Amino acid sequence: MSGISFFSVSNNQLRGSIPPYIGDTLPSLRVLGFHSNLFTGVIPPFLSNASGLQYIYFYFNSFHGPMPINLGRLKALRVISLISNELQDDFSFITPLTNCSRLEVISLALNFLEGLLPDSIGNLSNSVSSISMSSNTMYGTIPPGIGNLFNLSYLDLSNNSLGGRVPSCIRALHNLHELYLSGNMLTREIPSSIGNLTLLNHFYLAFNNFYGKIPQSLGNCRQLIELELSNNNLSGSILGEVLGLFTISIIFSLAHNQLSGSLPSQVGSLINLDEIDLSYNKLISISKCLVLGRLNLAFNSFHGEIPLALSTLRGLQELDVSHNNLSDLEYLNPSSNKLEGEVPKQGVFLNASAMSVFENRNLCGGIVELNLPSCKSNTSKPLWTNKVRVIAIVTAVLSCFILCLCLFIFWYRRKKLKKNTSLIEFPFKQKISMVSYGELL
Repeated sequence: MSGISFFSVSNNQLRGSIPPYIGDTLPSLRVLGFHSNLFTGVIPPFLSNASGLQYIYFYFNSFHGPMPINLGRLKALRVISLISNELQDDFSFITPLTNCSRLEVISLALNFLEGLLPDSIGNLSNSVSSISMSSNTMYGTIPPGIGNLFNLSYLDLSNNSLGGRVPSCIRALHNLHELYLSGNMLTREIPSSIGNLTLLNHFYLAFNNFYGKIPQSLGNCRQLIELELSNNNLSGSILGEVLGLFTISIIFSLAHNQLSGSLPSQVGSLINLDEIDLSYNKLISISKCLVLGRLNLAFNSFHGEIPLALSTLRGLQELDVSHNNLSDLEYLNPSSNKLEGEVPKQGVFLNASAMSVFENRNLCGGIVELNLPSCKSNTSKPLWTNKVRVIAIVTAVLSCFILCLCLFIFWYRRKKLKKNTSLIEFPFKQKISMVSYGELL
């Protein structure tokens, strides 16, 4: 059927390999979709004979071997998506792709590609808008030629072994919306040229070796939704220009750095933010953030009183201030919640004017001034208590014995099964579908 131009069998459980001469038998192909199946084998080397091919969707399979070296013959190629396969090659296939003048998307994440990213990547068509090569074994540095791709809106090189600095040429990527460089070995300071990326929405540099201060120019990225700079060696204070990015609404994480000083008042500008993680730093004080849902300040140097500014956090669901030097809690107001149990009679709980606990589910006890009902006594006959204790101990001992017995039986049967594997037949073997690494991922 040589006239077929659109052929897709995606999202099935097909297996086997693709015929090597598919490019010869289907020369009119424009779209080829094999994604989300159980295909194996190599990518057909004669695929490029279908010279009009524009879209190649092979992602989520188990293709292995090298990348075809002649894809540059596909002058009309727009999208090549091979995410989550088992391809093993270097990145030399990038150079032939520079002949594809209409190329827009290159998706090769989650494979076994290894080596240097060639500077010829900068010679790709100006129409390229998305490059995804995360979770491979790319090493070396980010080539400066990447700054030539001025229409790039999505760049993901995360979870590789890239080192060195982020090249300053990145300032030329004015249309970049998403930049993911986490999980590498990038170092030096975060370049101030990041501030030129004014359309940036998602910015991830976590788990690298960046040091120095957070660049003030980051405050120019006024469309940021996510900012993830955790697990680096950043130092200095958190600038007001950064905390003034009120568009951040999903996550703001600077955890596991060496940041110090106080949080400036601009933190109150993050009125749309749900989660902020500043744990494992050297911060000493905090201002307000009105609708914050999760606040993690653990492992810092906060001292003295818990600031009254936290009382403005009306939507707070999780607060972690552990491992600090806080003391002298002067006011506590957990009213209008669903708290239950006994109210203590120590510290701030001794002063009725320093706390408010009304409108909760089932609080009891506390000092007389709180007018809470008495808690049901947990003290009963010592004989009954002793019986409960004995029963609990006996139950625990029996449970441990039964668990050990079950483990021994499991071990013994497994050992016996290994000896007799060759004699066992599995009538259901052909009924179970194979699951690819891509599906598991």
